[in-house]
Amino acid sequence: MVFQDLIDSDMIRDHLDSQIISSLTDDQDDIIDTAIKSAVIWAISISRRCGVPDDIDDYMDIVELALIKRSIYELYSRSDVEADADDKAQDALNLMVAVFGDCAKFEGRQNESTIIVGGSIKYDRRQTITSEDWPPIR
Repeated sequence: MVFQDLIDSDMIRDHLDSQIISSLTDDQDDIIDTAIKSAVIWAISISRRCGVPDDIDDYMDIVELALIKRSIYELYSRSDVEADADDKAQDALNLMVAVFGDCAKFEGRQNESTIIVGGSIKYDRRQTITSEDWPPIR
């Protein structure tokens, strides 16, 4: 499957107002190309993780729309307009889940099961800490 053949910069322009495109790209066409490349890499990572369904040809319009939405997300994100970018990313992800299944949902930053724990222990010869004393309540 060749995702990069599904999308081009004109398709992105067709989905956004010209003033928004101008604002997001600083009138530099290569910025749209970079956003498309990022969207294609995202789609490839999903297809590699999930495997390509046998009937993928029936869903190419959905994949194309997901690539467009993800490219638009990349443009907004590049411009630090995260509030407007997040819904584009979610739309693109929902479309890919429709084609590839739940395995497309993996997004490192959205994985809420990740917990980072840090801690330190201070040694004090005058005090013995037992398991009942830990963690200290303050």
